[in-house]
Amino acid sequence: MATQKELLYKVLDAHETAQIKAGAERKDFKRSMSDVEQCVKSIRKEVAEVSELITDPNEGLIVSTNKNTEWRKRMTEEFKLIQSERTEQARILDELGRWKSVIDKAMWILFTSVVGILLAMVLLP
Repeated sequence: MATQKELLYKVLDAHETAQIKAGAERKDFKRSMSDVEQCVKSIRKEVAEVSELITDPNEGLIVSTNKNTEWRKRMTEEFKLIQSERTEQARILDELGRWKSVIDKAMWILFTSVVGILLAMVLLP
């Protein structure tokens, strides 16, 4: 059986060992906290850069999106204008086709009349 003095030394040794371990753990904790702080600073810097890329008034993502939206609206309006022009051109082309058909019929009537008159002049002397 151990004496009180030996037990006291064992307790003191255990206490010193625990303090050494706690000190090492504190150092590790401080080191990891320092790493976390560096990561947070890095993340803040990256967030600021991304924010700048998004909100840059000249070349930002929002500006690009707005420009794209304006372009699409303008193209939609131009497409509608082109469609109406095509519709008008198709209507004019149809009218031209009907006019040509009428003129063709008139020319055939005229040709037939001239041939009839010539035959009448030749056959009926």
